[in-house]
Amino acid sequence: MPINNKNPTLIFVHGIGSDYSSWNKQYKFLSENNYSVAGFDIRGHGKSANLSNYEDYSLENSAKDLNKFIDFLGCKNNFVLIGHCLGTSIIQLFENIYPGKTKMSFLLSETYEKINKIMSKLLKYYFKIPPRINTNNQSSNAHRKQNYNVKISDYDIIRIIYAIKKTSTKTYASTLSHFFNFNVTNKISSYKTQIVIISGEDDSILRPERSKFIAKNAKNAKLKIIKNANQVILNNNWKEINEIILKELKTL
Repeated sequence: MPINNKNPTLIFVHGIGSDYSSWNKQYKFLSENNYSVAGFDIRGHGKSANLSNYEDYSLENSAKDLNKFIDFLGCKNNFVLIGHCLGTSIIQLFENIYPGKTKMSFLLSETYEKINKIMSKLLKYYFKIPPRINTNNQSSNAHRKQNYNVKISDYDIIRIIYAIKKTSTKTYASTLSHFFNFNVTNKISSYKTQIVIISGEDDSILRPERSKFIAKNAKNAKLKIIKNANQVILNNNWKEINEIILKELKTL
């Protein structure tokens, strides 16, 4: 969509095993409210290429890719970052590498600390094993159309299988490994950007206690807890998400 120089451009960063299309409900709603929108595919996801080395999938590399994407769009410092799950980690690293560059950041179902160090090492080891399942996000027809009329649980096995098929087993494993080892605990207090944290009250994967910690320790943070919502809030609670984002954007 052409850049609207009056309002900030909204740049969306998806979660693991997903792609830019996970934000379709937000694209439609916010563009109708006169905001330019753009979706960013992280390495090995969506239309981005699969890479050969484990370190290629580091979240720091994704944060630098995001900066190049922003420069390509030409929106300079007039933009807002919106991320879900893994995407929030990339946004937080972006804030550390390029402090104060964005006008506002939305973190949906986020974390700031290591989730599972042991699992991170196991997944890193798995990356070295020759693949037995030949899946590739650019040739696979495994994309599962989102059904916004059906509530999805946090550990929905079909959703996880489709997520792996949409990327590849190695891409999924390496990305998840880096995500599990992600830690910016000591850097939260230095965030310069306005941050809006949105968490599901019943999120059993990235529990709302993590959101409360960031809200307490970041200088310019607001916390929004959605009642009766889990980690899959983009699918299950998209209307509430849209309303919160639009309301906070109007404060800029």
